[in-house]
Amino acid sequence: MNLAWTAFEAVAVVFMMMAVGGALAYRRILNEALERALARLALDVAFPCLLFAGLMRQFDPAAQPGWWRWPLLWIAFTAVTLAPALLMARAVRPAYRREFALALFYPNALFLPIAMIRQMDGADSPLMVDLILFTMLFSAVFFNTFSWFYRRRQTPTRLLNRFHPSLWATALAIALRVTGTHRWIPGFWVSGMDQIGQVAIPLIMMTIGSQLVRDFRESREFLWRELALFVTIKNVVWPLLALGVLAVWRPDRAVAFMIVLQCAVPPVSAVPAVVARMNGHRRLAGQLLLASFALSVVTLPLALAWFARLFN
Repeated sequence: MNLAWTAFEAVAVVFMMMAVGGALAYRRILNEALERALARLALDVAFPCLLFAGLMRQFDPAAQPGWWRWPLLWIAFTAVTLAPALLMARAVRPAYRREFALALFYPNALFLPIAMIRQMDGADSPLMVDLILFTMLFSAVFFNTFSWFYRRRQTPTRLLNRFHPSLWATALAIALRVTGTHRWIPGFWVSGMDQIGQVAIPLIMMTIGSQLVRDFRESREFLWRELALFVTIKNVVWPLLALGVLAVWRPDRAVAFMIVLQCAVPPVSAVPAVVARMNGHRRLAGQLLLASFALSVVTLPLALAWFARLFN
């Protein structure tokens, strides 16, 4: 149960950050314009710095010769989970299926897992490198495919703009480490980027808390049927299915941990924003995110406790 308790503490710390953001929104200190600015700072500046510094300090290609398998494993994992997500979304009313499927399919792949790993195992945990490599393609795939759930194509953009800064930062750090040119990068540069990256998790979590409070203030009518179905599937059925498959498959412990973690975390925090961009049900998207985050305080530690029993 030690892993479960540590996971609970990690999720509780994340909720404290969200609560601070919610309190700032309730006091009207944080508004929509400031939220956008803070989110942009966290996503486009601080978070890429965090990934870059983490890989520069911890990634060793010689010690991890199979590192290139992690992104391929994520592609396979994502492909396998698509069909069940679309199938389970048919359990809700047709008007809400797109938001339901989108929130179920795209997990909070990086922010919450990084916050948890740093809380559980420290900033220098080898799990950090595994997670970054495993999810390095997530941002690029998410921002270029979410519109497919609405059967629309996004406005064509320049090739460079199709890939999130976090992908460029990850690719640059990997290239420097693989070629050995990381020795030319001054230590103060990596240290400075690491310190900038420290603000990424608190900023994005406070922004999420602020957004949820603002959405609740604008509309207090909850879609209870959809919420109950979603948290049952996302927070309970989804991780149980993953644990069942892993109990039969028996992969490497690090691989199993990444899969369970991705299946047990709430939806990606950008779901309400992209749903609004597609003129979908933003209110429902925000409620799904809030409900899943709230229940994950209990379900995420339990999923990791069962994982620990399977892979002791």
